[in-house]
Amino acid sequence: MQLSADECSIKQTVYIYNCEGATIQVDGKVNTVTVDKCIKTNVIFANVMGGCELVNCKRVKVQANGACPTVAVDKTDGVTIYAGEECYKSLTIVASKSSEMNVSWPGATADDAWQEAPIPE
Repeated sequence: MQLSADECSIKQTVYIYNCEGATIQVDGKVNTVTVDKCIKTNVIFANVMGGCELVNCKRVKVQANGACPTVAVDKTDGVTIYAGEECYKSLTIVASKSSEMNVSWPGATADDAWQEAPIPE
């Protein structure tokens, strides 16, 4: 499923619920992205002004290609957050009751490999 940039506005919130094995891409600017009770789901978004929330999920991947000030992880096991060029320096990650969390960000130059670090439980 893909929402195009002309279908999204800053006033909208994207709520993804009970998906399994899905890849969801959101183009354009939205207020927030919430992923709830999803398993093996990938979420790719361009710009989120409020932040991204992951709740009650297992083995999810989130990729922020544009601006994203915060990612909140709650009751989620096995999450990988890919912070793109625009947001990795200022990204705030808040986690509670979660495990197996990692964050990845681009290397110093475009030719360098992505860096990865665990998020403490």
